[in-house]
Order: sequence, then structure tokens, then C-alpha cells
Amino acid sequence: MELKLTKKESGPIRLYSVDFPEMKDFLKVYIFYSEPALKVASHPHIVLDEFHERMRRTAEEIAPFIASNVRGDPVLVHVLRAGPGYHLHDALSARLDLREVFIRTQYVLNKYMDHRAAREIKVTYQDFSQLRRGDLTVIKPDTEATGGTGEKVLERVKIEGELRDCRLRKLILYGFISREGLLRIARKASSMGFEEVMAIALIDIPHLSSNMYDMPAFGPDLSLWRERREIKMMGSITDVEIFKKLLMEYVPGVDQPGDFSERQKLLYDGYNWKRGEVEFHLRKSEEAIMSAIETGTLTEKQKRIAEDEIKAIWSTLERIRRRV
Repeated sequence: MELKLTKKESGPIRLYSVDFPEMKDFLKVYIFYSEPALKVASHPHIVLDEFHERMRRTAEEIAPFIASNVRGDPVLVHVLRAGPGYHLHDALSARLDLREVFIRTQYVLNKYMDHRAAREIKVTYQDFSQLRRGDLTVIKPDTEATGGTGEKVLERVKIEGELRDCRLRKLILYGFISREGLLRIARKASSMGFEEVMAIALIDIPHLSSNMYDMPAFGPDLSLWRERREIKMMGSITDVEIFKKLLMEYVPGVDQPGDFSERQKLLYDGYNWKRGEVEFHLRKSEEAIMSAIETGTLTEKQKRIAEDEIKAIWSTLERIRRRV
């Protein structure tokens, strides 16, 4: 597929439009460069208060652009537990008469008539009480990997919208978004009757690693290395200027959003508030960086970046333990 990347200035923010020719009349895609978001993508040691501050600043930068692209009544879908960590609801509430709905999906094992124990996505909580009749722009901040959760969320939005005589006009996606997840959700939205999809991807549009979870900007497929000791180099869609910035800070192969939920201070599951499992995210990130070094694909400079990030993870873990 041929992709055309063009820079688009929108006031003080830096957007890069990406053309997907087979969906050009339906799907509008932008890569959004934000320095705070680049730090989060490049440094898994950024968690808790610093994580929230950087994601809040990123949302504040993009909020005027999103607000200017709303058609009809804006409805923001909080996909629990990760979605609120993007802080887009905070930034948009000051600019729009925003309605907010809540939904949580979880993977469960479906063993009936399936010896492979396939995973199934189920809705475990929802609150659509603020949804009202009318033409809607659905705004969905979340991390999109495979797009499976996104599909399930949109299906439920459609069901609840039909019960309230809503018309789904536009879908706006925002967050760390893979190429596979983006196209899957866009096709789903098209089949559901949305008139337009706009996606705003932070930093780049990566390909999924072989585990169908990690979203590296570039570098070795770490899950493939760990499982088979095979080297497969990954890449993403981004601008050369963003790529240059990533080269200075990012550890090749590492998942950019990481465990996005667990990096957060508090998580709401629809029933209770819980602390994020920050140490789990940090340990997992340390293991990923060690795997990247083990592949032998990193340059000397990239090894130094990796070693510095491991030290930052250790320091963060130590600070967390002192608080306990």
C-alpha cells in the first residue's frame, strides 16, 4: 500500500496527514507530534504523576483541533480502564458541551466447543445515561492495538444509540494507534453507518509485533525474539523529523504505550477505584529492554539509551518502594 505523508500546520500544533488511498473519502488520519507524548512513548519509567501531567499537556495541545472538527453533539466514550489516562475529557470539557459515557470490556476464555480456549471480548460494565437523541460525534480516546476492543465498544455504542434515536455521524479516535487497529476500526465504523472517521495517532502509526500487542516505533520484534530467537525488524509510519527525535531517546523494539493502564495512579473499573500495578509495568519494560539488548541489533548509542532507561526504571522503582 502506498501511503502519502504530508505535514499540516494547525495553529501551534504539528500534525502530519496520512493518506490511506483505499479509504480516502471516509478516513482522515493525522499523526500528532507532542513533546510530552514523545517522552511517554520513549521512556517507560514515566509513570504516576509525571505520566498524567504529560498526557494532560498533550490533550490540551490537541483539544482545540478536535473541538473544531465536531459535527453534532460530542459524546466522549471512556473505555475503562485505560482511556481516561489520555485526559482528553479534561481538555475538551472546557471547550464543548460534552456528554460522557462509560464502558469496560475484558478478555475472557471461551472454552465451550473450543479446545484452543479462544479469548472473547465481553462488556463487563457500561453507563450510557448521558446519551441523548440527536446527531453524534463519537470521540474515543484509547490505545488501539488489534482494534478488537474498539469494535466491541462501537457495537455497544450503536445499540445504545439506536435505543435513543441517535445518528452516528462522525468517529474521532485519539491515542497510540496501530495500523492494523486503525484500519479494522475504520472498516467497522463504515459498516455501522458512520459518515466519517478521523484518527489522531500520537507520534507514529506502528505495526503490531507478532504477539499482537506491542507497538514499537522501530526495531526488533521482541516477542518473536523471545519465542524463537528470530530477528524481524519493525517499522512505523511517521515523519522524518519525529523519527530523528525518537532516535535520540527511544529503545528500539519496546512497546510505546506499555501497560498504559498500569502506568496510571488510579484506575476506575466502573465499580471501584484501584491503584495501577506500576511495578508490573516497570518490570515488564525492564525485561523488554534487556531483550532488545540481547538481540544484538542495537548500535552502541542505542545500547547507552537502553542502559540509561534501565537505570531510570530502577530509580523509579526505588522511589515507589520508599513511599510504601
